[in-house]
Amino acid sequence: MYKSTFLASLVLTGLLLCQSARAELSGQWDLSWNSPEGSWKGLLEVPESTAAGEIKVLFDGMPASLRIRGEHVELTLTLVKDGPGGEISRQKRRDVHLHGEWQEKRMSGEGKFAAMSDEAANAAVFNWKAEKIDVSGALGTADFTGVWQPVMVALSSWVPSPMPLTRKNQEKVDSFVWYADEAHRCVSPGLARIFSWPYKIEFLQNDRQITAIYETDSIVRRLKLGTAGAAHDLVDNLGVSKARLAFGNRGVLVETTSIAPHPMNNTGLMLLGSSAVVREKLVMSNDDKYLFWIMTVEDPESFSAPITRKGLWRRLPDTDKGIQPYECDPYGFFRDLKTQGLLDDYFALPVE
Repeated sequence: MYKSTFLASLVLTGLLLCQSARAELSGQWDLSWNSPEGSWKGLLEVPESTAAGEIKVLFDGMPASLRIRGEHVELTLTLVKDGPGGEISRQKRRDVHLHGEWQEKRMSGEGKFAAMSDEAANAAVFNWKAEKIDVSGALGTADFTGVWQPVMVALSSWVPSPMPLTRKNQEKVDSFVWYADEAHRCVSPGLARIFSWPYKIEFLQNDRQITAIYETDSIVRRLKLGTAGAAHDLVDNLGVSKARLAFGNRGVLVETTSIAPHPMNNTGLMLLGSSAVVREKLVMSNDDKYLFWIMTVEDPESFSAPITRKGLWRRLPDTDKGIQPYECDPYGFFRDLKTQGLLDDYFALPVE
């Protein structure tokens, strides 16, 4: 009887320690390494979890897996094209295995690329580290105020590719006609779409809000910092965005909800507002000249897995004229429809 009680006590103690470890691991981690193929810096997101075995995590918005045994950690993740710290590989996707130890707010160890010969893998072993991000307090040294120009509209297209469309979303794409795109009628293209457009953005920042003014359609977007309340609760195709400090005061994490349904591009790819969540990571370079931006869209009604896109912006000098006035006139669109005999078809479209 004593032996059974003692063993049960050991099992319970181990379970409690495991749960405590998982609670300490939950949160955002700044993960980086330098390998023979280049350097990488990304965001590891660990959810709160008490389940045994594998933990489903996100690395730069892409699904990854994490296992812990005491203070030992094993992480398997996928890289997609290029990162902000340098070119990792000319391949579009690359699997990486990391293992090491963790203690309080730091992880470190060794890593290697998958799908390599043993000889090549041993030669390419590299050191990695991760530091837990403190998201408390007010925005610090990084000031986004200024005009920014896309350097690369997107470091990659939407990932994964092909898009993991649900059946419902695939039916919408298949039935979409190009003239149903509201952007032809001067309607804002919406959050996910303006991310990839090659036009300037001006940021105005204070201690409560980062205001983004887009040259496209003269769109104004408000990123509320910390505990500041939303400016409004209206559902539109920009949604309601809340931001918080990250990356040692060098960037912010943004979460946007309450997004109205709208096409993500001119093929009819839909982003459904009823359950969609858009998460963004904006990280400024140490010299304040570049802004790395990654957007992840989660919408179980439209996609069977999260989709991600990356971009890089350059701060323009103060002498630049800044964003230009935007004037939209849908007259040409309707004239082209009339010329093609499609005007009646356009007005016959159902109104959602």
